[in-house]
Amino acid sequence: MDNTIIEKAKEMLAQTKSTGTKAWYLSKTLWVDGLFIAAYLVQSYYGFIISPEEQIAIIAVANLILRAVTGKELTK
Repeated sequence: MDNTIIEKAKEMLAQTKSTGTKAWYLSKTLWVDGLFIAAYLVQSYYGFIISPEEQIAIIAVANLILRAVTGKELTK
């Protein structure tokens, strides 16, 4: 693996630890929400539909769990 990539990753982690914030692409919540969008697109394409009530419940529970384990704010 390229050493510059490793050094950049170390730099980003150090910044996250020192500032108490993190870049948007390190957010678990945003990645999970992206997966929900992808799941919506897949179910629309293939016709396997989960009821809207179940979808909202799944999303709400997942975001509540993620909010509970999140401790840092996002930067731009």
